[in-house]
Amino acid sequence: MSSISSTTQSTNNGCFFATLPIKYPELNGALLGRNGSEIKKLNESSEYSFRIKLYNDNDSTDKKLFNCTHIRVDSYSEDGLRDAIKILRERIAILKENRRKRVLQKENEVNMVLKMNVNNKSMFIGKMGSNVKKLENDTSSRINVGNEVDEDGSVDINIRCENQDTLDKTIEHLKKHISAFPVFHTMKVDSKNISKIIGVGGSNIKNIIGKVADNTYISYKKELNGFQIIAKDKYTVETVVELINDQLQEKEKTLITEDLFWDSEEEA
Repeated sequence: MSSISSTTQSTNNGCFFATLPIKYPELNGALLGRNGSEIKKLNESSEYSFRIKLYNDNDSTDKKLFNCTHIRVDSYSEDGLRDAIKILRERIAILKENRRKRVLQKENEVNMVLKMNVNNKSMFIGKMGSNVKKLENDTSSRINVGNEVDEDGSVDINIRCENQDTLDKTIEHLKKHISAFPVFHTMKVDSKNISKIIGVGGSNIKNIIGKVADNTYISYKKELNGFQIIAKDKYTVETVVELINDQLQEKEKTLITEDLFWDSEEEA
């Protein structure tokens, strides 16, 4: 995007126009902006009125921005055209420099991966990514949450920072943030023990919950082939697992009632 390939006065409407070859198609999106917002800003910075259009000189039907090969600049005066080209070149120079800085920054970046339970993913990201954006602003880092779920039910939190010191502070900040989320754990059990763990009317589960911290939840998940435990911390989860194991080890008690001593003949 540098030299002018032609400067011509249109015979149709008296406009002047010029075409410039695009040397860095990867900058096309930034140059144009969302819905042409950046081009509008360039227009507002000039005292002249002009139009800028990106197009594919090899295939006029190809509307893909990345495939555009030329820029056409139109203005009603030659001064307007020259001013538009000057502004355009300045903008391209800024975009090139920003791109160079990003490449250099990426080369010097350090990164780290943290693990997080997939059940906390939506809480971590927030509505429309609001929580992640805030975390990025607070830590001067780039944060991305993966979609692939590991066998243990965790997802990756990919962190990129400019230097090791920033990365260390970011990790500490994120770990503190994640620690406020509830802990999820799935305890696999044999199907024959399900009723024994739950108890009549859920009595055993209620008894276990009554022995641990508030906001602890235990529920059987058929698709997980076990019980899902949700608690405020790892210690509470471990306590619940221990109590469930104790429940399984208890010997079944036989309830003896008078019915066992009924004489069927006397009853008859």
